[in-house]
Amino acid sequence: MLKVKELRPELQDILNANMDDVKQRRKAREVFKDIQLNIDHVLFKIDTKYDGLKTKESYEVNSKGVEIFTKSWLPESGSPKAVICFCHGYGDTCTFFFEGIARRFASSGYAVLAMDFPGFGISEGLHGYIPSFDGLVDDVIEHYSKIKENPELRDLPRFLMGQSMGGAVAIKMHLKQPEFWNGAVLVAPMCKIADDVVPPWPVKTFLIGIAKVLPKYKLVPQKDLGDMAFRDPKKKPLTSYNVIAYKDRPRLGTAVELLNTTQDIENQLEKITLPLLILHGKADIVTDPSVSKTLYEKARSSDKKLNLYEGCCHALLEGETDDIILSVFNDIISWLDEHSAAKSCARWLHHPTLRKTRHAFLTCLRRECVTITNMANITVVITVVPSVINGGITALYYILWGIGLKSCGPVRAILAEYSGAVLGVLSAVLYGRRGHIWKKVGGLFAMLASFYFLSQGWAMATYSPFNILSPIEL
Repeated sequence: MLKVKELRPELQDILNANMDDVKQRRKAREVFKDIQLNIDHVLFKIDTKYDGLKTKESYEVNSKGVEIFTKSWLPESGSPKAVICFCHGYGDTCTFFFEGIARRFASSGYAVLAMDFPGFGISEGLHGYIPSFDGLVDDVIEHYSKIKENPELRDLPRFLMGQSMGGAVAIKMHLKQPEFWNGAVLVAPMCKIADDVVPPWPVKTFLIGIAKVLPKYKLVPQKDLGDMAFRDPKKKPLTSYNVIAYKDRPRLGTAVELLNTTQDIENQLEKITLPLLILHGKADIVTDPSVSKTLYEKARSSDKKLNLYEGCCHALLEGETDDIILSVFNDIISWLDEHSAAKSCARWLHHPTLRKTRHAFLTCLRRECVTITNMANITVVITVVPSVINGGITALYYILWGIGLKSCGPVRAILAEYSGAVLGVLSAVLYGRRGHIWKKVGGLFAMLASFYFLSQGWAMATYSPFNILSPIEL
C-alpha cells in the first residue's frame, strides 16, 4: 500500500485502487498533478524562465489501437534549437519528475516531446507489462516519427534522450532508424542490468521457464528501486509522490524481455554510429556503469562523450543533491547546444527551399551550358572550313612570292590559321564520343575554339593576303 505523508483519507483511497486499470491511473494523476508540482524538489522550484512555455497534453490511438498519452513543451517564442524526444525508464512516466526536467530543457530553447509507453503511466495497457520489447520500440518509433509531419519541428535537429530502460529504447530506435536521429543523450542507460538486481542463476532460470506460461504474473523478487536509485536522503521520500509509477514486483514476461534486450544490445554495440553523450553514476547499483564504459569504447560513433560521476547513484537528475543535479543539467544542455548549432548549419544547407533553388539553378546552368556548347560547335563548324582554306592560301601566297617558310612570320601565320581548325575538329571528335565526360571535354574545346576565333578576328582582317585595308607586312 502506497502512503503519502499528510494525505487526506479520500486521496489515500484513490492510491489504494487497482492501478492495473488505466482509468484508475488517470484518475490518480489528475488528482495529484498539482500536489506533485509543489513538492520540495529542485526540479519544481519556481523559475520565471518557465513562464510562458507552450505545453500540450493529448491522447493518440496508435496503429495497434492502443491509446497513448503524449505531452510537449515548447518555448513560447522563436524557433526551437532542436527537438528532444524523451524515453522514460522502467515503471516510470513522463508526468512527474520529467515535468520539471522538460521545463528546464524547454526554457533553454528546446522543443521537448514525451510519451508514456503502453502499459506505463497513463497510456493504455496492463500496468508494468511489456509483451515484446521490440514491439514497444516500434510503438515509440511510430509516435516520434510524426515529427516529419509537423511543419514547426520537422526541419530541426532531432535528439533522443533515454533514462535507464529508456536508454535501451533509444539505442534500439537508433539501430532501427540509423539516419533519423542526430544524437542521443543516455542517462544511466540499461545496457545491462546490475547483478545486485538480477536474481541468482537458479531462480532466474526457473522464472524464465514459468514466464512462458504465466508472462503477466508478478513473481520476480525485487528490491526497492526508489531507495536504490536515490542517494540524497532528503529526496528519497519524494518518490512516494510518483503515484502512477509501477512499483510492484516485475511481471515475469517483462523481466524476461528486459534481460533479453540487454543481451541483444551488448551484442550490437559496434553498430551504434550516432553522436552520443553517456552519463552514469559510478555508484549505480540498478544499471551497470561499467557497461556504459563498454558502450563508449565499442560504439563506432566518431563523436561520443562519457561522463562518470563519482559517488552518484542511478537517478542523476532526480535523486542527487541539488548541485549535482544542476551540474548534470548543464553538461547535457552544453552538449545539446554544441550539437544543435552544428546540425542547424547543416540543416540550413539542406533546407528544402535551398535544395529546390540549388536544383533549379544547376538545371538551368546545365541547360545553358548545353546551349553554349552547341553554339560553340556550330561556330566551329562554320569557321573550320574557311580557316583551313585561308591557311592553305596563306601558305601558297608565301611560296608564290618566293618568301618561303624559312622566316618565323609565315610559320606563325600558318600555324595560327590551322590551330583554330585543330581545336574545332578536336572538339567535334570528343563531343561525338559516348560518355558524359567526353561531351564535357568536347564542349570545353569548342568554347576555346570559339574564343580563339573571336580573338583572331582582327588579326585575320589585317594580316590576311586578301585584306583590303592594308598590305601584309613581314
